[in-house]
Amino acid sequence: MVEAKIDTDKKIFFVLILLLLVFGIQRAYAYFSAKSNTSTQTINTASFEVEVANNGILRATNIVPINTVEMKEKATALPFTVKNTGDTDFTATINFNIESISEELKTSDFKWALYEDDNEIAVGSFLNVSSAIKLKDNISISANTYKDYTFYVWIEETGIKQDELQNKSLKGKITVNANQ
Repeated sequence: MVEAKIDTDKKIFFVLILLLLVFGIQRAYAYFSAKSNTSTQTINTASFEVEVANNGILRATNIVPINTVEMKEKATALPFTVKNTGDTDFTATINFNIESISEELKTSDFKWALYEDDNEIAVGSFLNVSSAIKLKDNISISANTYKDYTFYVWIEETGIKQDELQNKSLKGKITVNANQ
């Protein structure tokens, strides 16, 4: 009876060793025979360019009051172009990030306007402005097209004394954020 138990234990031990050996050979074969199959994946996203005069920086100094009708001829202007160079339409938001502004210019008499070609699309003032102004959002730009813009700033002539607004300065930069 003792011999039968030893024979059974030896058989179980032998079967376990044999299973481990077979499993080990299978793993080694799978590891060394595996082929790397990497395929190129291309992900296309929208691409765009922004061409802005003076690197997008607007420097308005020695600003004097003008009438609104003279704005396009006499105001400080920054022209720029947004180009969609990709194959996908996108929407854009145009911002003016203020780097410095004289405190006296944070008034409703200090105006800004954004034009697309010759059409006014947004207008506002620098009243209580802090660091940025959202000039226009949700601008649709079709694939492989462009849009020309001009950003104007000026002091609105009110007919009353505005000496405290004159000879002040503003510096800021146009930025464009695109969403697909």
